[in-house]
Amino acid sequence: GHLDMEDVMFLDMDPKAREGAIQKMRIRPRIEHEHLMATLFQELKSKNYRDGHRLAPRGWHAPNIDKLPLVALEKRIEHKDRQHVKRSESYCLFKRHLDRTYGNGVRAWRKGLAPGGTFGLTRAAFLQYCRRLNLEFDYKLLWSILDRDNDGTLSMEEVSPQAASSLARLWHWTRLTFGGSKFSWKPIMKVARPPPSWKSHTSLKYNTFLDAIQTLGWT
Repeated sequence: GHLDMEDVMFLDMDPKAREGAIQKMRIRPRIEHEHLMATLFQELKSKNYRDGHRLAPRGWHAPNIDKLPLVALEKRIEHKDRQHVKRSESYCLFKRHLDRTYGNGVRAWRKGLAPGGTFGLTRAAFLQYCRRLNLEFDYKLLWSILDRDNDGTLSMEEVSPQAASSLARLWHWTRLTFGGSKFSWKPIMKVARPPPSWKSHTSLKYNTFLDAIQTLGWT
């Protein structure tokens, strides 16, 4: 004859402790089997056997192996890593497109994304913009990256935070210095003094504009 662990555990007077110990004892073989299978899977994976090798995992093993907690966790981590890489690539491609096409985020917003002078871009309008230009990245994934507050609308701050921050500072400065942006251009042009060859009264070169506003107190 022989004694099982359960034959001794039933003597425990605490019902919860007794049931917990018995339950652990019952599932212990399954846990040990799963651990053994997971260890075998990791070992075979590290060997990187080619398909057809006598020690390579077989296709009919997949359903059982994929259910192992360790393997399932590893697959979830790998999936998250792939998604993270894909998100990063999509965002970098989009930023590169804006910089190459428009030069900066503010101009990209005004000339490309929201040319109507709006301060919000809907999901439908954003996807339409991406399709129209046939941009080569996952549009829907990119939207989930940019729409950080998940309100269904993009703002300039979400598309180009740094450019939007600089623009907000400039707006605040013109308001304090001239009473508003619409009153700032004439004094800026007066200080800028573009050369006689510069015929436009409604535009300035970037460096000339920057020198002018710095002379007027912009820091």
